[in-house]
Amino acid sequence: ANKTGAQTQSRSVTQGNMAEDLKTGETEPMRSGMFDNVGNLLNQTLSNGFYKVGMFVGTRPLASLCTALLITISCGMGLIELVRVGEETRDDKLWVPDNSQAQDDKKFVEKYYGNEFRVAVFTSNTNKDTEEATGSKNILQPTVFDELYTTWKVMQNVSVEYNGTTLFLNDVCYKRNGMCSDLSILQLFNYNPANWSSTEKILAVVNQDTLYTKSNDKFDIDFILGG
Repeated sequence: ANKTGAQTQSRSVTQGNMAEDLKTGETEPMRSGMFDNVGNLLNQTLSNGFYKVGMFVGTRPLASLCTALLITISCGMGLIELVRVGEETRDDKLWVPDNSQAQDDKKFVEKYYGNEFRVAVFTSNTNKDTEEATGSKNILQPTVFDELYTTWKVMQNVSVEYNGTTLFLNDVCYKRNGMCSDLSILQLFNYNPANWSSTEKILAVVNQDTLYTKSNDKFDIDFILGG
């Protein structure tokens, strides 16, 4: 009975103290941590900022509209250049730094060799008259090489007038080591008909293990003959 009475008295005292604190407002404040303080500061800053923005828009609607339009137009100025020159699709401009060695090499090549060139391909095969005369469809024959040589001479003599200057193929062709770069099989014979006057002479040249062009590049005979 005494123990129960003591518990009842203690509970009554505690409740009495809480009631007294509520009346006087002297409750013990809760301690806040660092993250709480940071969160409160951030929340207060954002609230003040949005309040000022809302107040500005509400009290100055025309100025707010003009400001928004001005910002939008300023951010879209780059689109004018995009429409004028088109979308940039060159890989060297998109992915390679302007001050790199690759860009310097590209400028060197464009300066001395140009940035565009065209490749013309002339393909020859045996015709009915050649097959009847030789009894073979073999293209490695003097008559076929004579036809190739005739075509080559015509190409060499083609000329155009440009800015008052007469230009021939040798003036505008892509050059290596000072000579026009071509893959004609005739260059293996120095463009001299005497060097392909017989089938044996032709086979002796094309059957060599390694062949080179006039500019000392390796000559792929299988590619030229379609092998």
